[in-house]
Amino acid sequence: MRELRPGVWAWQSKHPDWDAEQWWPELVSSYAVELGDALAVHTPPADTWQDWVETFGVDPDRVRGMESEDLAWLRAGEGQGQGHFHGPGAWPFGVHAYAGREDNELILWLPSINAIVTGDSLSDFGDGLDIQLGGRKHVTRDDVVGRLRPLLDLPVELVLPAHGEPTDRAALERVLS
Repeated sequence: MRELRPGVWAWQSKHPDWDAEQWWPELVSSYAVELGDALAVHTPPADTWQDWVETFGVDPDRVRGMESEDLAWLRAGEGQGQGHFHGPGAWPFGVHAYAGREDNELILWLPSINAIVTGDSLSDFGDGLDIQLGGRKHVTRDDVVGRLRPLLDLPVELVLPAHGEPTDRAALERVLS
């Protein structure tokens, strides 16, 4: 883990479901940002098996009941108020979420540090920061650029992608121009 600036830390680790047949990079980037005194998890809802059927046309009988385990505790109501699901719009701590390629694939604007956390929609899969559709057929690159272009109206200084190294406003401008 390294400190990017006071109150902002970054690290990378291997994705637990990655293997050599995947189209996405092995390493994922994670960030911790100090925004207040309390420790709480704020996240978009994880994909459900129904989302996979609708988005990718997967046979429902192959995936029925399968869901991401990383947020199972929150879906089950555990954590006693320490975890919350949010969609696009205003979040606690002055954070604002913008829809990326989907409403649960969000880009977070953190005005207190002039940074965005980009999720998978806007990541570096080895060729620099770019729009990543992830095999989705119901959305185009132009759709995602249109959704994210309002980010250029913000004083973004730091871009924190889910894949790749932290970067700057110039990289964001290249992608969304």
